[in-house]
Amino acid sequence: GKTRRERDEYGYGAGVDWTGEALSLRAGYSESFERYLDDENRFADKDETSINFGGNLKLTRRVSLAYSYDRNLTELINQPNDDPEWKITQRISLPITILEKPNLTYSFGYQKEDDDPWEYIHTFAIRDDYTLSPTLKLSGFASYTIEEIENDNDIAFQFGGQLTHQISDTAEQAL
Repeated sequence: GKTRRERDEYGYGAGVDWTGEALSLRAGYSESFERYLDDENRFADKDETSINFGGNLKLTRRVSLAYSYDRNLTELINQPNDDPEWKITQRISLPITILEKPNLTYSFGYQKEDDDPWEYIHTFAIRDDYTLSPTLKLSGFASYTIEEIENDNDIAFQFGGQLTHQISDTAEQAL
């Protein structure tokens, strides 16, 4: 029969964003923790650490040059033989804005994971946001990515949403 693997998940993070006329920069740090409630599944308890940064240079009204760097570490804390290593992903791409509202983009470029060779990647993405009140904003996104690997393709479909509450001029919280 089917069994449930109940667990607690929690985490925290911090990030900074800076946006200028043609250049935007961002950096972030986060930690997450996953703990299973039953002894049978505790082997899968893990801690994850993520460090990232990136930038975007606007070349024309609709075309930008983007770079991102992500460094992630996953530790399986109840496995004594676990030897975690940082996984590094870099991406350089050329996003092209097709529509501005909702924001629809097509992006193509190259991605490198750890010591693997650079691989061609392209993404279709859509995102939009709605102002519910002067202090509440609802946002949503969806993306379809194709990473062209030598004899295969890696395809991903992602989607999500966020509710943001502007607490003051300099602080906000999000779900």
